[in-house]
Amino acid sequence: MKSIRQLLRLHYEAKLSRRDISKCTKVSAGAVTNYIQRFEEAGLTWPVKDEVTDTELGQHLFPVVQRDKYPGLSFAEVLQELKKHKGVTRQLIYEEYSSNSKAKTENPELPSYSQFCRDFRAWLKQRKPSLRHEHKGGEQVQVDYCGPTVSILCQKTGNVRSAQIFVGVLSASNYTFAEATWSQKLPDWIDSHVNMYQFFGGVPALTLTDNLRSGVTKACRYEPVVNETYNQMADHYQTVIYPVRPYKPKDKAKAENAVLIVERWILARLRHQQFLSLEQLNTEIRSLLHQLNDRSFKVMPGSRRSQFEVLDQPKLRALPVRPFDYFDSVLVRVGPDYHFKLGDHHYSVPYSFAQQQIELKVTQKLIKVYCQNNLIATHIKVVQLQPTVVTMPDHRPTAHQKSLPLSDEAWLDWGLERGKATAECVLKIFIEHHPARAHRICVGLQSLARTHGDQSLEWACQQSLTVGHVSYNSLKLLLKKSASDGCTIVKSTLETMNQLLHDNIRGPSYYQAQGEAHDA
Repeated sequence: MKSIRQLLRLHYEAKLSRRDISKCTKVSAGAVTNYIQRFEEAGLTWPVKDEVTDTELGQHLFPVVQRDKYPGLSFAEVLQELKKHKGVTRQLIYEEYSSNSKAKTENPELPSYSQFCRDFRAWLKQRKPSLRHEHKGGEQVQVDYCGPTVSILCQKTGNVRSAQIFVGVLSASNYTFAEATWSQKLPDWIDSHVNMYQFFGGVPALTLTDNLRSGVTKACRYEPVVNETYNQMADHYQTVIYPVRPYKPKDKAKAENAVLIVERWILARLRHQQFLSLEQLNTEIRSLLHQLNDRSFKVMPGSRRSQFEVLDQPKLRALPVRPFDYFDSVLVRVGPDYHFKLGDHHYSVPYSFAQQQIELKVTQKLIKVYCQNNLIATHIKVVQLQPTVVTMPDHRPTAHQKSLPLSDEAWLDWGLERGKATAECVLKIFIEHHPARAHRICVGLQSLARTHGDQSLEWACQQSLTVGHVSYNSLKLLLKKSASDGCTIVKSTLETMNQLLHDNIRGPSYYQAQGEAHDA
């Protein structure tokens, strides 16, 4: 107060300018102006009487906010209204209050609007620093990581890994979210945001973040560059990523305070526990997190959860139908065999895209293939270690599809489509021959069907089953003779084949049995 008396003397007696007073007293010019203005608004005159003490002078210049100056009006309610409703201003609240007939009756000498604002600011200064900013409900969420980590012991290897703690807080209600992740890399960063939005049950308009490399590609005070995947996640949830200024932690003071609370309220309580998995740690964090959000405020009424239900929850945007899936974007070139390689595995694309460059969007479960921003193929991601080739039949050209061997079941279905006798012949062929040779014989039957027709092949199979001998050559001979000479020669041919099938002819079953006995 002695310095204030001195600058007042220099102003009123020495008639110095405020800038010169600032240089003499080492007080900023703005503070000098503020003190002079307060002196004049208090109705005081210079010189101040000697009997006025420094304490009394301070009371005149810095009056304590008297709550009874505004009967029926609570500054806490004013703060809630400013948070809850977008567009509500202090002036609107003051005009509504001053026009109230009851307020006029109880307080005929209502302070001016400027005095009301000064009283409100003085009331705010008595609160916690985190409450100095006015935040609208559903407007923003601030995110950050805790400094301390939590150790997790792997039971299989005995190694200890450190888990990072992600924190998100809604600015208006201070409703807090926290979870543990293995790292601060982009996949975990994106998944934490997705889980946070699910926890809130909605999406705020802004997502404030610091310049973590996983989220911001290039930090800049005026125009930061946000990671492309992070931007796509924001588009999916219809929110805006807003990186704060570098080295300005007060720009996201809510997150800084929430990190401190999570470290003290949650991590400090877990310091004596040994965790064996990330899931176990997150279960404990979620339990303590509910307690934190249900804990009553010391100064303001209610809790984080009650404030969330009143301020933020009604204003949050609805969640999309499907959560965002993190993906890696990879550029590769398709080989001449219309397959591309990802890791140790090969996947097919339509043959028309062979030897072209494609873009892969790889999620944890799917691989989506794009060419010139058009989706051309989708594969389930292979997780096994052994190299695998995944080929969709429709991706092959028609000539390649015809040259591929069918399965045993497919050959049997093919035979049933031609007739019962054909199906029995196919089954007999697979019983008597090795699968590779059986496939080759069935391809020959396919050729006979195309040449002579399905009905003729069915008739030939019936004749062969009657004799008890089925082979490609016998069927070919029957069909050839029936086409050229008629049924008489066919009958003689069958009789000749029947005569040849006597006991001295051992047949393929004999050699198959001998081979199995030798192997045994």
